[in-house]
Amino acid sequence: MRVLFVFCNFDDLGSSEAVCFLSAVLKQHGHETRLIHLNKEIVPGWSETDMQRVAAAYRPSLIAFSVVSNQYKHVKAVVGALRRVSDAPTICGGIHATCQPGEVLNDGLFDYVCAGEGEAALLELVTRLEMGARTDDIPGIWVKRDGQIRRNPPGPLTDVRRLPMRDYDIFDMQRLIDLRHGWVRTMTSRGCTYRCSYCYNHVLLALYAGADTPFVRRYDIGHVIGELKHLMASYRNIEVVNFDDDIFMSDVAYLREFLVRYRDEIDLPFVCNGHVRHLTEPVARLLKASGCHLVRFGLESGSERVRSTVLNRHMTNEEIRRAFAIAHDTGLPTLAFMQIGIPYERPDDRSATLDLLAEIKPSRFRWFFQFPFPHTRLHDMAERSGLIDRGRMAALDGFTEASCLDFREQDNLALEKLHRTLHWHVNVRAFPATSRYYASLIEHVEALGRRDWQKACAEL
Repeated sequence: MRVLFVFCNFDDLGSSEAVCFLSAVLKQHGHETRLIHLNKEIVPGWSETDMQRVAAAYRPSLIAFSVVSNQYKHVKAVVGALRRVSDAPTICGGIHATCQPGEVLNDGLFDYVCAGEGEAALLELVTRLEMGARTDDIPGIWVKRDGQIRRNPPGPLTDVRRLPMRDYDIFDMQRLIDLRHGWVRTMTSRGCTYRCSYCYNHVLLALYAGADTPFVRRYDIGHVIGELKHLMASYRNIEVVNFDDDIFMSDVAYLREFLVRYRDEIDLPFVCNGHVRHLTEPVARLLKASGCHLVRFGLESGSERVRSTVLNRHMTNEEIRRAFAIAHDTGLPTLAFMQIGIPYERPDDRSATLDLLAEIKPSRFRWFFQFPFPHTRLHDMAERSGLIDRGRMAALDGFTEASCLDFREQDNLALEKLHRTLHWHVNVRAFPATSRYYASLIEHVEALGRRDWQKACAEL
């Protein structure tokens, strides 16, 4: 059978781990796959006619979408366009479909929804479609029949050590590598143990609560090294490996064995995600010696109250200070992620965020507006408090430029200003030599009303 994948990430320059594995599994069993990758930089100016032309020429037996929540509104337009030129059944998977499968089916655009991990479920669906067999009782696949939704429970968690090599070639990997300045993305594990209120992971943990297999699974080390060698042999200009595991360093024994082989056989600079409780002095030295050029930490707030009671991230400021001190002493560069505009966040909580950043002095830091994804606990909290502006939420494609929460005008304006000037506030606190300069800029901005602020934004 021919399966046409569609992956929409219009503004985010990256590939999809899920699509790479799903395509690899299907090819392993004799099926053909192709991808429509809708991204403004990969294929600029793609039109509805271009998509329809590809689908009509390929004549797929199934059209499969992998979707995140912020892109779903675009996906609905895309699937409608493709259905006008193809009578192939459609399936929607990904985290958005997993968290709200019933809502997706009720939109009437998809014949099937995959709720949970999809390798076994999609293969079974394709096999049955090819055989002309019934498809309404497949584990992990939801389907609507005679107006009723068949809510099939998920199958077992995927044994990731038995998966084939990712099908990187389904994407235009060379163009992705070049556009990302030599960065290539991969993972050594699947799953996360944490239940942060703003993340979908607590939904996945609940979905697989009775699974016999541990939720966090690590790929075979030889397999990961083999894939990296394949990437280096197949594509040019690879300069940095981006290990995008949720928590790269939680299993120290695995990490040590993997990095010994990585240093000996790959020897490229790499970046990874970490948790402050996992960065000990021995781990930091191991990362540094193996070529780690950056460790990214999701701190989210400098307020312990907000982290523990709102975000469900249980780490103390002292643990954060200790981890960043270890990184500094080891010469290990760091990146800290922070959020602003969090439900129940007070002005003193925002000040705590600024103070903590100034104190720990990460090599880099990035900040975003909090976006409460549907069906997360934080979304429920924001909804109960009447904070969600549905119009703004529907209009936004992400959480980097504006907030979908309404804290009333005075707070909304303060947050908009902080979003544009947060680094000034940190510099005032962190660097006495320049504090007077940044303080004068902040004083000027904070005196502006709404109309003058909107005019000033164009100059910032």
